[in-house]
Amino acid sequence: MILRSLIKLITINLSLLLAGALGVELIFGEWFEDGLASLNVQRNYEIRYSAKGLYEGAGEIVYKRDPWGFRGDYGNDPAKIDLLTIGGSTANQIYLPDEQTWQAVLKRELAAQGKPLTIASAAIDGQSSIGHLAAFERWFPKVPGLKPKWVLAYVGLNDILVKDEQNADRLSHFPSLQHHIRRKSAIYRLIQTVKGVLAANQGRMVHRKLDHERAVFTTSPTRQDWPAARAQALEAYKERIRKLIGQIQAMGAKAILVTQRHGDWLIRSDGKVEGIVEEGAATNGVDHHILMALYNKATLEVCASEGAICLDLAGELEFERNDFYDLVHNTPTGAAKIGRWLALKLKERGIP
Repeated sequence: MILRSLIKLITINLSLLLAGALGVELIFGEWFEDGLASLNVQRNYEIRYSAKGLYEGAGEIVYKRDPWGFRGDYGNDPAKIDLLTIGGSTANQIYLPDEQTWQAVLKRELAAQGKPLTIASAAIDGQSSIGHLAAFERWFPKVPGLKPKWVLAYVGLNDILVKDEQNADRLSHFPSLQHHIRRKSAIYRLIQTVKGVLAANQGRMVHRKLDHERAVFTTSPTRQDWPAARAQALEAYKERIRKLIGQIQAMGAKAILVTQRHGDWLIRSDGKVEGIVEEGAATNGVDHHILMALYNKATLEVCASEGAICLDLAGELEFERNDFYDLVHNTPTGAAKIGRWLALKLKERGIP
């Protein structure tokens, strides 16, 4: 009798759980949609929140994505976009007002030079080169009239979090049923989002103000074998960047690759790299300096070999502490530096 009651109770609970999961999938899944939510593409989206405390002068932010999932002022006509930017949170800049993003600064600088350029951003928080490749497969072909002359990829930083065995092929070569379920399922998407947040937190890429005055610094990395430890991952990254350039060119655009850097290290007067140590973090600023140097070198090597436009922002642009409000994300002053630097570099290359 007790066993029968227990089995009945378990059966009822499992039935309720399955019914709840089915309801979640029907309401939030994409079984009858085009699958863009699996890429975290937000369309017809507007949210207001406060950035107060992140950096000096921060206030209320109005963050918007238009019907095509883009950010920026281009008249909501994708056919008018001259330059499309892709990247992660450092290109999305959700805690900066529209007019203070580096894309907006770049646009104003070019206009002041008498060379106006219509710019839109397709950057998505947390997106690595894996996500960029998926965007060309699942997102951009669905945008009517989208035919930019240039695609600027601000790449490298999020790829540090990509595991060695991951590569772009995994996006399109799952067994068909598994691939279909992963694209459509709301529960799977939630699990992946939570995993991404945890990974970003482990890598200290989340948005939160960093007190540089109280920060603890070190000149020693947590390990000495980063080049060997990341050899396989770097080869996979190079292949993804090669494919990304190919996708951009197949769109009829010219690829512009821009390197990135962390904001948690500096070079002392004696030439040593000094990085911030955060309690509980697996890596420190010195590690990030080493890792980004490896990934940026890989970016530039592939960029040059594929005939793309290569801009070494990480190696050429000098930042100050107040140019970052956390370990990776720029304040308005930092974004302005990026926008002005890009305008200068594009001008040198005859763009537009």
